[in-house]
Amino acid sequence: MVEEDRSAYSHCFRILTRLYCDLLSCIASPAKTPYPSAGRDAGLVLRAANSSRAEEWMTLVKLDLSLYLVAGPSFVKGHPFLEAVEKAIVGGVTCVQFREKEGRLREWLACCYELRALTKRLGIPFLVNDRLDLALAVDADGVHLGQSDLPYIEARRILGREKWIGISAHTQREAVEAQSSGADYIGVGPMAQTNTKLDTEPVLGPAGLQEIRKHVSLPIVAIGGIDAGNTEEVIRAGASGIAVVSSILGATDPQQAARTLAELIQSSRPNHLGVE
Repeated sequence: MVEEDRSAYSHCFRILTRLYCDLLSCIASPAKTPYPSAGRDAGLVLRAANSSRAEEWMTLVKLDLSLYLVAGPSFVKGHPFLEAVEKAIVGGVTCVQFREKEGRLREWLACCYELRALTKRLGIPFLVNDRLDLALAVDADGVHLGQSDLPYIEARRILGREKWIGISAHTQREAVEAQSSGADYIGVGPMAQTNTKLDTEPVLGPAGLQEIRKHVSLPIVAIGGIDAGNTEEVIRAGASGIAVVSSILGATDPQQAARTLAELIQSSRPNHLGVE
């Protein structure tokens, strides 16, 4: 395929994807105005790269991966979902990712709209796990992709340069490939046994993380089985931040749980310890 044909194909695909996402928006919430539509401007890239609104938001929000909350309604115990997430952010969560396997697409979309509004109000990034369509529909700040999801190069073509893309890696090779492809960060794990996700890779642990850190310079978010008991070890092994689910959303007090983890992260970092 010649370059002109490839460019035209990519452009048409972006427009069709945008229209699909607008349709999802109308189905989930007919009263809401959809985010910028390809129908209004056939030359509009999906992130609205030329939009002053998009540029202004991206300059205000940076991707702080220190305390990365993976959130979905099925993970919350004893609290309304949005209330638990808001308390977690107030407690110190710096980034929120929507991940949910239970329920239907319309329910996920409605949930993403609520999380998008909440995170934007509180000034932190919002990403969606796996689903580019949901991320585009609600104008999320990016997506996180697993090894079996859409390849990075295709996701970047659809999302444009203004979205963040993280990629899961369980081996040194996968981490190096993610960095070479252009990912913004890498999710590495699991650090310990976890009941949150059943289809996990073998435990990598802090030692495995430390080995991967020797070969990549990208930010690394450690995930899987992390709590207050092993946070310091994980950060000292080379993680830029930790991703947690039940350690916060399953806690009696999500705000205090987040605060405790945030303090452990800060105290474990090299600059805090006087190390360059």
